[in-house]
Amino acid sequence: MSMSTRMIISSDIKCNQTKIMMVESQFKITASLTPYDVSILVLIYLYCCHNVKVPMNIFVKLITPTISSTEINPILEIEKLDLKVDKPLSVHLEALVSYILDSGQRQLAIQLVSVLNSLDSLDTFTQLLSFLEKECLVKNYRIKKLSSFQGYRLITKTSYLGVYVDKCLIEYHLGSFDDRQELWESFRQYLLSFKSINLWKHLEGDVKPYEFEFRTSINDDDDDDSDREMISWFQNFGKKITSIDTPVILIGERYLKSLLNWELVNVCKSRAKTDPFTRQILAGLSLHDLTHFPAAHVLTYLEAVFDDSYQEAADALHNYFDYMLTQNDENCFHISLLCLATFHTCMHDGPAAIKAFEEATKVARENKNTGTLNLIMIWVVNFIEIYPEYSSQFQVTVEQIVRYLKFCPDNENSLIFEKAYKFESLLLMMDNADTTLVLESFFKYMAIAIQRLQFGSDFTQVCKYGTKLWEILGQPLLSEVYGAYMRERIQRDDSDQEIQDAFGSLETGDHLTVNKILLKLRSPRLTDEHLKKLKLLEIKYLISTGDYEQAMQRVSESLTDLDTNVMNAEWKFKFQVENCHILLSCGMAVRCFPILKDMLDSSMQSKNALRASESMVLLCATLKQLGKDEESRFLLENNLHVILQYRHLETKAIELLK
Repeated sequence: MSMSTRMIISSDIKCNQTKIMMVESQFKITASLTPYDVSILVLIYLYCCHNVKVPMNIFVKLITPTISSTEINPILEIEKLDLKVDKPLSVHLEALVSYILDSGQRQLAIQLVSVLNSLDSLDTFTQLLSFLEKECLVKNYRIKKLSSFQGYRLITKTSYLGVYVDKCLIEYHLGSFDDRQELWESFRQYLLSFKSINLWKHLEGDVKPYEFEFRTSINDDDDDDSDREMISWFQNFGKKITSIDTPVILIGERYLKSLLNWELVNVCKSRAKTDPFTRQILAGLSLHDLTHFPAAHVLTYLEAVFDDSYQEAADALHNYFDYMLTQNDENCFHISLLCLATFHTCMHDGPAAIKAFEEATKVARENKNTGTLNLIMIWVVNFIEIYPEYSSQFQVTVEQIVRYLKFCPDNENSLIFEKAYKFESLLLMMDNADTTLVLESFFKYMAIAIQRLQFGSDFTQVCKYGTKLWEILGQPLLSEVYGAYMRERIQRDDSDQEIQDAFGSLETGDHLTVNKILLKLRSPRLTDEHLKKLKLLEIKYLISTGDYEQAMQRVSESLTDLDTNVMNAEWKFKFQVENCHILLSCGMAVRCFPILKDMLDSSMQSKNALRASESMVLLCATLKQLGKDEESRFLLENNLHVILQYRHLETKAIELLK
């Protein structure tokens, strides 16, 4: 063949490849092998047949996404949200080779690319797979294979690599002719795409043709030129075949499930957007494919909820319901109702959430499904914790639910007991119970959570609760220890940060900033915690501007709300403190005594040293305003060793002593 002819052919091939790359690739879900599997099998081939050192962490990273996994539903399986789910590598060869290079295995990457580049036909891959089965795969470690190839590593069918190879063999043998042809077309596109990027250019100089020991070779001494030409023609024929259809990138069903699991946990924990690669795959799924991946609906639902897109979230949830209800499982209906209740909770629609919770509870009891009933009870208490104003509308009290959860059978999920002790600690704290009892329940909650870490316990939630608890108990250093751990792992609520900054602005006299934040009081979507913080900010703001009448009215309204709904000792105390500040500012110190008596009694009952110290400082200020300086000084000096534990009270105590 002349040089000019070769140049023309080379030019045609390059032109053809460019056209192929210009066609937008499509994803297709398959139950058979994919080019991603071919790459892993080549690594196993190098490891077993050529003693190439492949670090086990590389095999684990690549094979794990291809193992069957249960779909995670964050709406139901709240205990799984802290599981460490590694992001699967992209199915493109570039991602796989980059990962191997990043692991410091450049030579391994070159060997992998060399073998893949030498797979010039479907028959060669078939021979490679058969060779692995024949020479390397054994039933158990006691079996010794008689082979003409010595020094090969043997892998048992029950080993990590053996299970994977066995699975690939079954899928390949069960696949049809079309499946195999589709695999070959996809593999060619897989390799062609890799050769169009810069990474290939960096490796191309080191990539060498690879001679397979199992493949029929052309004997140069053979006199039969026709046989040699025929073999050569068949070996090169596959390279010249081009499909007129759009190139297809094959993705395994198990891989997609693993990818969706990672996306669900990632979106739910960090409120991140779905990865563009995942979004591209989901966009190409047919309606038939979607029936096999209901997690796609949950993913759409979560994103819509975080974007406050009510209609899109509702549509995605209904699509998920449709899938669940076609499973003909008696549990599906009340699970769907529970999902609906959590949806209304996210959208701050309390009455609708209560209705769905009660209907779900009723159906779960009728079906005698204690597992789902326990889950519903946990969600109900979570709901009441956020929206305590609705607690009276449930047919059961929080105390009854906590008692029910605590006395569940020992064989129930330990998550039940973890949540039970958390809620018990919270209830005791709200009821102004003895601090010792509060801490006892908290430590039980934390101990169970630590034991459950390997099963998915969310320790950041333990730290979040611990931060609040130690702050209420007046231990800022302990609170900061828990808070530091929490802040490293979860983002702080923006609304919470804004309100916190507004309190700082009030101290510096920046009333304009405070006024802007107080406009949020009109929002119907505030949680109870944020609402109370804003009410406290408003009262402090009114006191600072001298509007004592309005401030007193707000205090009275806030205390009435607490009496009407769930009593919260912490907030009652804070509003009582502001009540005393108003009376002292108005020169009506004598009216503080009944309030201070109640505050001191409550502090003694709960053994809360912080509240007792704050009450004592206010009592001393009241006595001083009434001209009883000696009594004020006597009280202060006798309690100074306790009061000086708290920095924010130190300045006030020194002023009173002057």
